[in-house]
Amino acid sequence: MKLSEVIALIGAGYTKAEIEAMEAGEVKKETPKQVDEPKPETETKTEPKPEPPQNSNAELLDAIKSLTAAVQQKNVRNSTQPIDTNTDIKAEADKVLLNLYNN
Repeated sequence: MKLSEVIALIGAGYTKAEIEAMEAGEVKKETPKQVDEPKPETETKTEPKPEPPQNSNAELLDAIKSLTAAVQQKNVRNSTQPIDTNTDIKAEADKVLLNLYNN
């Protein structure tokens, strides 16, 4: 076997014993190596539950809530209902009633 072939086999993960067996003409057919998977334990371990992290941003959240409330209150105070002062409410009501009566 050439040196380049041996190096290629080493690069492919073959061991020294496997390469020597190939050089001697003994080709062993082995199943691929299996990775040992951890076996599930039959006993269930109860791990302590981690406490939820303390909300370090509580002050920031409170400030945002109070700012939102202040902006909403300002918007309510500054909002106005459209009032049409040019029309007489009684005359407008008479028009609507006459329109309903005639139709």
